[in-house]
Amino acid sequence: MIVLTDEQAITVHRLLTCILLNETYRLADVENALLWLSPENRQILCPFDSL
Repeated sequence: MIVLTDEQAITVHRLLTCILLNETYRLADVENALLWLSPENRQILCPFDSL
């Protein structure tokens, strides 16, 4: 599971929308998204942690 903050989710959404619509986007958004979505930055959530 990938956990993003609201700001990160908005950035990824905007970036993917721009790519799909063939619109320009910021390279910094691509770099940030790659960092946020890379395997070493993923947070694993276990549903049994709260028990």
